[in-house]
Amino acid sequence: MSRPNLTIIVGPSASGKSTLLNQMKDLGYGTVVSYTTRPMRDGEVDGRDYRFVSVEKFKSHIYRGHITLERTFRIVTGEEYHYGVPVDDLRSAFRDNKHKAMILDPQGVRQLIRQGYSPYIVMVDAPLHELAHRAMKRNSDVSETLDRIAREDREFDQFRRDGLVDMYVSTVAPELRMAKDKISTMEYVDYSGIREGSSK
Repeated sequence: MSRPNLTIIVGPSASGKSTLLNQMKDLGYGTVVSYTTRPMRDGEVDGRDYRFVSVEKFKSHIYRGHITLERTFRIVTGEEYHYGVPVDDLRSAFRDNKHKAMILDPQGVRQLIRQGYSPYIVMVDAPLHELAHRAMKRNSDVSETLDRIAREDREFDQFRRDGLVDMYVSTVAPELRMAKDKISTMEYVDYSGIREGSSK
């Protein structure tokens, strides 16, 4: 038994995914940093939280085969933001036998599994009222925030029922204080990163 080569963190907006990822860094995990075309938020750092690029640069990376698991999200205002994972970083997470973690959405997780990878999936969650409270601090547009929360609630309900989650972690105090201990003790059968005909 050993730690997984790649741990995927999933969860609704404002659930505490970045908080958990930072705790995993403290435990010695490396990270796979995704590309995005969305604007940088206060407190975020380019290259640490995301690789922030223009739409033109993002499309160029896709054309050159440098990005995989690309997804596009449209917000209420009609703007579209693109996300994607560096191909070399993803492959090295399994090839180099180093423990790494990254954040993905359910769509990205399913794409990863269809490609034959076997990651360990940790879902972070919080009650809807807590998610709404946190999300409103980020976005003053009440309509957009409530719409996203309702949409994600349906999406993650299906994700849970699909049986894709290996571990659940709460990011509501006092559970948050125990999340790091829970992660530090997790074990996983080492499939050397890829298995034929993987279905999870």
